Amino acid sequence: MLTTWDPFRDVERLFEVDPRTRSIPAPFDAVRTSDEVVLTYDLPGFRADDVDVTVENHVLTLTARRTQDELPEGAQRLVNERRFGTVRRQVTLSDTLDGQSVSANFDNGVLELRIPVSAKAQAVKVPIGVGTTSIEAEASSADEPVGAPAG
Repeated sequence: MLTTWDPFRDVERLFEVDPRTRSIPAPFDAVRTSDEVVLTYDLPGFRADDVDVTVENHVLTLTARRTQDELPEGAQRLVNERRFGTVRRQVTLSDTLDGQSVSANFDNGVLELRIPVSAKAQAVKVPIGVGTTSIEAEASSADEPVGAPAG
């Protein structure tokens, strides 16, 4: 499906709030290597104590809460532009990831989650025997299914 590019859409997304949870979505980057997936979230203004990460039924949930400081008696807020409230994001993990072994590190407002690829999903080299137990490949044409009798 093609959509037209709207240069103001990214700006509008900054002000979106999920009406069901009254939370702000947490944007993230995801990178996969052969042995792990790394999710990186920018959470400026939050402390590590404000952040909660859980994994249940292959769903990773990030929740971060930031409250606004109380004003001293008699003070009035002149400008109120900083964001406060709840940031929430859920990511469904594939069966190939080990959601029980997630590690988290929070530094300078950046949360990094490392999710290892499960051992059963990692590539395994299959040894090939030589001699009477070896498997010999037969030439096959492109439209002949692999394993079909040669003919």
